[in-house]
Amino acid sequence: MKQSIIQSSILSVALAIFAMLFGSGNIVFPLGLGRDMGTMALYAMIGFSLTAVLVPFLGIMAMTLYGGSYDLFFETIGKIPGKIVIFCCMLLIGPFCVIPRSIAVAHGSLSWMFPQLSIFAFSLIATMILYSLTARQSGLLNILGKILGPLKLFLLSAIIIKGFFVATNPANCSLSAASVLTKGALVGYGTLDLLGAFFFTNIILIGLKRKIDDKQLTNKQIFSMTLQGGLLGSLLLGAVYAGFVIVSSFQSIVCQGVDEKKLLSELAFQLLGQAGGVLASITIAVACLTTAVALTTVFADYLSKDLLKKSISYHMALYVTLLITLIFANYGFETIMSLVAPVIMILYPALIALALANIIRKIFDINFSKLAFYGVFALTLLINYYPLFFR
Repeated sequence: MKQSIIQSSILSVALAIFAMLFGSGNIVFPLGLGRDMGTMALYAMIGFSLTAVLVPFLGIMAMTLYGGSYDLFFETIGKIPGKIVIFCCMLLIGPFCVIPRSIAVAHGSLSWMFPQLSIFAFSLIATMILYSLTARQSGLLNILGKILGPLKLFLLSAIIIKGFFVATNPANCSLSAASVLTKGALVGYGTLDLLGAFFFTNIILIGLKRKIDDKQLTNKQIFSMTLQGGLLGSLLLGAVYAGFVIVSSFQSIVCQGVDEKKLLSELAFQLLGQAGGVLASITIAVACLTTAVALTTVFADYLSKDLLKKSISYHMALYVTLLITLIFANYGFETIMSLVAPVIMILYPALIALALANIIRKIFDINFSKLAFYGVFALTLLINYYPLFFR
């Protein structure tokens, strides 16, 4: 009986992680990469997987070792700097970037079906749906793992499988393998899934720890289940990314010039006809919704408990989160990404280094977290802004 509970919980965790991490950028970026890289799509897929699959799993592993406490995790670089980094990360994954871009991508994919539906009206409807799904935190793992996760995976798989049977010759790419590999890795940065992994892991652990009350599971079993579920969820992500990159490379010639937000709809239309376009639009909407649900919960909880020290309730924080989301969603995907791209390029490598250093710290009791984080941060800053420092 207990073994069956463990197995079903691992699968639920995997699907929940997949549902939470696979959002707007995870649709737009691999499809655009496959189309643009054409014949070199394999190298692009490998590079993308390094930063969009392996790196998030390292984040899940690191946060699991810290019991899901991002405060303890980030305090390894200093208490005040840690809180500053948490604040920056929360702004990125919260209502100033990832949540509104999810709504913007969902609107872009559905706009051909509902041309009269403005981005503002759509954002208003989306935020109302988000509120209804995030008002009760306790059932979030079940909603993501048992309903939205499987639905998302099914819809994505249908499009990818059909794409392999309707393959055409990909566009020729003259770039070197190293250049394409690097391009794939840099594009994978834009998913921001490492940040999601840092803050989603606590949701997973909270959902699993409730089962301790029923004396079904031990803390050691929960630790093992989270890692196994995280690995399986990461592999699911990798499989879908690979499918997206390959299928879009097969259709790269016919998809030239298509807006990246509408690539999945266009591919589905080409592969499955009118019904396929509808299916793809629903898929994108579900994918963006599930990620936005998890992020809205994380940010509202952080705003209420950590930033404002419970001076406002979770529900009031939820209203604030969704109001900011509503405002920023109207700027559109490209504008949002252009605003946050410089921060991502500087901060992300240092966070990867911190995740690795904190894993080593917990497993081998070797402490170099500050050196890893600040060293990589300084190096990245120097590389990106070298002309400003030495002109």
